Amino acid sequence: MEAVRRQCGRSPPDRTADIQALRAAGMSEQQISQLLPAASAPAIFELWPENETAFRLWCSLRTQWRVGPAGLIGLDYTAIPAVMELQGIAPEQRSTLFAALRLCEAVALDVFYQEK
Repeated sequence: MEAVRRQCGRSPPDRTADIQALRAAGMSEQQISQLLPAASAPAIFELWPENETAFRLWCSLRTQWRVGPAGLIGLDYTAIPAVMELQGIAPEQRSTLFAALRLCEAVALDVFYQEK
């Protein structure tokens, strides 16, 4: 099987109009770059076909994080069944995909808290 290239998330915002407005207001290029740092493009990576469904589910849940006073807690598990249903995921696949989501969640939390 051949891996395919994928990305999850939004494209970086187009800041052209913002930059033009700041130039018109008299800001220097250095001031503009400090105010509007260059947005990095989303990472593109290879994904094995057998992980496609889990990846699509993970991307669909990217706005479903629970947050507490100390920051991110984890995914809102109550949203997962509805998203699985809307994506037409067969009931017999759901426990395997839930395990994959929990793994993604654990890694995401590790990365988030290591960067702080």
